Amino acid sequence: MVLGLSKKKEKSGKAYSDAIIKRVSKLSSAELTAWFEQALNETGRVVFAYDKTKAFEDLEDLGKGVEAINALYSEMVYRATTR
Repeated sequence: MVLGLSKKKEKSGKAYSDAIIKRVSKLSSAELTAWFEQALNETGRVVFAYDKTKAFEDLEDLGKGVEAINALYSEMVYRATTR
């Protein structure tokens, strides 16, 4: 599980993009940095797990982690360019 998001999809069947973006936009700058670091660490852990197990579940978790990292990065860029 990445950043407190469960494995369930939203009712619309969409992936987590909207939920992640909404959640990230509400974080303080300090929380944003901490979450980014956590997402990087968790995603790295999942890569090593997949390397050992080749389990599809690990690939799903990896996709969520990458999506979270992208949302966090985009929010950081947005905040840096709108000051």
